[in-house]
Amino acid sequence: MDKRKLILRNSLHKDIQSSNQSLEGSDSSNKQIDSYMTNVATQERIVPPSIAKRKMRKVLNSKQYQKKDVIDSIEEYIIREENFLNMLNDMEISDNNSFSVLSKITLARILLEVPEIQADTPCICIYRGNLSGDNLDEIPWAVLLLQQFRFLDTITDIDILTTNIQQLLETCPSWFQCELILFLPDILSDAQHQIIVEILTKMLEENCELINVILNCIASFNLGKEYLEEYQIKILHLLKTNIKLELIPIVIRFLLNDHVCSDVIKQMLLILRSVEMQPLAGDDAENCYKNQVRMIKTLKICMLSARDVTDTAITVIKNINKNPKSLDLIILILIYSGTMKQKNAEALLKQNIRCGFYRISLLHTLYNDYKEVVRELQIPMLQLASKLLNTKCKGVMGAVMAIKHLAGKAETCDQALKLFNKVMKNVKSCYKSQSLFYDQLTQVIEQTEHINIVFIEKINSYIENEFVNTYMTDKVQTREALVPKFGLNNAENEQFAPQNCVLNFGNKRNGPIASILFRLLKTCCMRLSEHGDLEDIDALLGCEMLMPENFDVPECTTLDLIVCGINWFREIISGFVMQTDPLLRGQVLKRLDTLIYLQSEFNMLLPLCDTKYQPPPCYFHYYPLPPFVKIEKKISKKGKKSTKEKKINTSVTIKDEEEIDSTLYSKNPAYFRKFDAKIACLLDIKIDAQTSQSKTQGISMKQVCFILKELLAIFESEPSENFVKDLIYLLPNICSKLDDVVSKLRQDDDYNFRKGAKLLLRLLTSIFNWKGFSSVTYNTLLREGLRSLAKQVNEENTSLRSCKELVAESYKYFESLTDIATEIALAASLVNMCQSLMKHSETYIQEHKSKHAKLAHGFLCLEWPEDKHTGSQYRLFVIQLLNNWIDNEPSPLDTVTSVLEWLPDEVSNFENIQSSLTRLPSVKRNIFNLLYKKLFDGLIKGINISLLAVNSDPKRIKIWHNITLNVQKLVQICKTLKTNTIIQLFLRYMPMLIKQFLNIGMPIFEYNLKYQTDDVTSILKMMQSGTRYLHAICCDCTEKRNLLLFKYVPIAKSTLEKLVYSVKGMLVLNDSAAAFWMGNLVNKNLDGQEIFSQTSSETTLPDMNTNSEELTNASSEIFDDSDLDENLEEIEDENDDVDDL
Repeated sequence: MDKRKLILRNSLHKDIQSSNQSLEGSDSSNKQIDSYMTNVATQERIVPPSIAKRKMRKVLNSKQYQKKDVIDSIEEYIIREENFLNMLNDMEISDNNSFSVLSKITLARILLEVPEIQADTPCICIYRGNLSGDNLDEIPWAVLLLQQFRFLDTITDIDILTTNIQQLLETCPSWFQCELILFLPDILSDAQHQIIVEILTKMLEENCELINVILNCIASFNLGKEYLEEYQIKILHLLKTNIKLELIPIVIRFLLNDHVCSDVIKQMLLILRSVEMQPLAGDDAENCYKNQVRMIKTLKICMLSARDVTDTAITVIKNINKNPKSLDLIILILIYSGTMKQKNAEALLKQNIRCGFYRISLLHTLYNDYKEVVRELQIPMLQLASKLLNTKCKGVMGAVMAIKHLAGKAETCDQALKLFNKVMKNVKSCYKSQSLFYDQLTQVIEQTEHINIVFIEKINSYIENEFVNTYMTDKVQTREALVPKFGLNNAENEQFAPQNCVLNFGNKRNGPIASILFRLLKTCCMRLSEHGDLEDIDALLGCEMLMPENFDVPECTTLDLIVCGINWFREIISGFVMQTDPLLRGQVLKRLDTLIYLQSEFNMLLPLCDTKYQPPPCYFHYYPLPPFVKIEKKISKKGKKSTKEKKINTSVTIKDEEEIDSTLYSKNPAYFRKFDAKIACLLDIKIDAQTSQSKTQGISMKQVCFILKELLAIFESEPSENFVKDLIYLLPNICSKLDDVVSKLRQDDDYNFRKGAKLLLRLLTSIFNWKGFSSVTYNTLLREGLRSLAKQVNEENTSLRSCKELVAESYKYFESLTDIATEIALAASLVNMCQSLMKHSETYIQEHKSKHAKLAHGFLCLEWPEDKHTGSQYRLFVIQLLNNWIDNEPSPLDTVTSVLEWLPDEVSNFENIQSSLTRLPSVKRNIFNLLYKKLFDGLIKGINISLLAVNSDPKRIKIWHNITLNVQKLVQICKTLKTNTIIQLFLRYMPMLIKQFLNIGMPIFEYNLKYQTDDVTSILKMMQSGTRYLHAICCDCTEKRNLLLFKYVPIAKSTLEKLVYSVKGMLVLNDSAAAFWMGNLVNKNLDGQEIFSQTSSETTLPDMNTNSEELTNASSEIFDDSDLDENLEEIEDENDDVDDL
């Protein structure tokens, strides 16, 4: 290579000279330094950078100039911004003859490569620059400054450079932080990497917005394998925090970098499964879906670039055995879409589908929560759906979801139709898959707002042809055993051809599909019609069907046809219920009568049919198919146990015959088609009080009750959000029907009207008890419903806004209906409805709960002559009224105290099992245990309420005096009745009360014993009456081996022990230990007879500590010295009656 002479070209010479001339008063050494600096940079001399650096080092090492003076001179030089920029800009090093550019270098770079001043130069450059701007555009030299520090040959003092960088990171503005962090991998040496990582991590914890630049920087560092793995674990914890969704791909990219262990991959995937990635209320849904796509793309890139990631992902998904997530499906699709483990992903997906681990609900969640991700993965999902069609019922779901997204756009409509045809071809031989496909496709067409109209037209045409060809037949071509029945159409009104006007369900496999196919056909017609009319298919509402001539013989084939007919009418009614044409509405009511008739026939034939009979299912998303549950009427005599069924899970026993009909259909959701909320539209029709069968203008109470039972049955399982929304929309219809029924009841107290009123109130209660209303998400929906109720009082109430006002007005409405409550069931329904309203306003509860308690108490004070006062239903209504009464009293303790003032005397006057309390006539002796239990419950809950209401110990002691006085009366009642139920309640609840006595009362007594000795002693003695009786019950049930009561004994005895020690501790603390005496209490049963074999009776107790036998049988007394002998004699008298215990 030719040797060339290099010269430094820069305009620095004149600048330095002018600067030196302007510095008057400087000493000679400074002038010499300036002169030297000028000579270094002058363009007339040929000085290569390496020579310049060597000369500078020589001068600095010669001690000719002090280092400080050189630094000061540089600082003085760059005071002018022009000089500072010149120092950062490149100087051309050119050939002396041609001046062609060979390379570039800056003065700042030359200074930084001089070891003697390297540590000071960064400080000069950085602190000379003013970083007070808001962005890089305002300070363009910032990047030039950082470039000077890149790839230095040597770093003289690593610690100083690290400290400078740390200080700069902590003090500079955020925009410069990002720029500086980008340059760190080029500035730092390997030895500095771990130290800077710790600094960057601290910054990351304080500002997550820097996560991208920081993790990219750290990924470029040369870190040890062990340290990197430890750091990756730290970063994993970021995913557990509420990290923004857009930052997750950055974390994934860092964690799945080149060097990653399988454990980190596993932990990351498991954490990602628990991260909420779907858009929440108030979020920007579009932005959220885009971030989901970025995250999935990042995962895909990592899987394609690293085999370990794919292998670990397969292992993670395979080991998940509960709570599958949408991300599991996404990961399998990613693996299937291009990795080497494609077959593994397909096999695992098929396995989880076949075993029922991946259910339909998981696919719904995937398509609803990851809409854009599904679009991104559409091609591999379609491939998988095509392969999974071989699994029939499970595989069609993926195809349905794919059709949903393809049919949403005109350009992909043809693909959706091709996939539809392919699915139909594959499921043709499998009626289960076919039914499932029809049902799911119906949901897609019904619920998808934007769907291509051409697609719906093609589907409608196909389904109509399929329905006519499969299920419509000629009347003449029928088997002798079947005849056309239940026709409503006139010949001139037939829409179908004359030869195809009778419905033929066919065999058990095809029959259930008819109602499903009609629902799909109806849905398509409604989407194609401008006003939702069904004119094209309205002949199906009144068409005949082939059925047995009579239903006398309980053959399985007959029951199958009846079930098909039931499901057909359920879908027909649901389909036409919104039609406003008077003729169609009249036919809907007639179809409702026919449905009620068929269901009653099925109920009669079912017990007579083969015990192994299983009707054809009509829903096929259940896996496995649940067994058919038969409802049997309970017939058992008093005192005898009902016979147990061999197969408990296939039969339910019910006493009330009226409930059998609705229960049969609610307990078998897989076998009977469900109504939707729109059936409530029929409630808007006025009641025909005479007959509904002969008139189409009115609805009968029988039909009203049927509709209400069907709606209530849906609430037994978790109702959907759409179902509740539809009911709130139809609430005016329900309220209108309630008004209609109430007006009839006020004219005629008829049983059917009372039944209708009860069902209407139960339905309203179920609506406003919906758990969704506990979330603020549904506040608007709740207020809309409350306005419909408040409107019943005054039309102007629709303008009310606050929940308190709406609840108050709604409560007034139901409070005004108390006059129709002529039976306890109606009274309980009314009170429960008011309670469901109250809970939607805490303010209203605080101000008016006592009014609600009085309402419930008032009903309990009635005799109900129309009721039998027996049976489980009557007991349930009494429980509901008792709960609404006691639980809503402002002071339950005061209420219990007032009741117990008169209750013991009334109990002693019970003559027989039908005797009732004079002050609470609803409570008879046979259900007295319900009141007794609620009194105990109110006493225990009322303790804290009453104690919180007072602010001094004397008042608290007075409250405890009332409590223990109540305990004495509860003991007295228990001794009077001596029934197993009452004794069990005492044994169960008394230990709870003692625990409160120990935890809350004893600290007060310990402090006040010396100040209020008589009051505290009196309380303890009254409590002792309860503890003695509790001990007697324990001894009695142990002796008699009463297994029903025995499970409560260990807790009771343990609580008694604690009370003994607590009393002793209190006396010792107050220097009154001499007043405490503990001895063995004579064990007696509840008949007052002594239990002689104490040891044997005690050893029958399981888990008893034999060393504590003496404490178990111990009783404590607190007496003055003068009373001690008298009480000792009382205790030792073996002939004492049980009442003295």
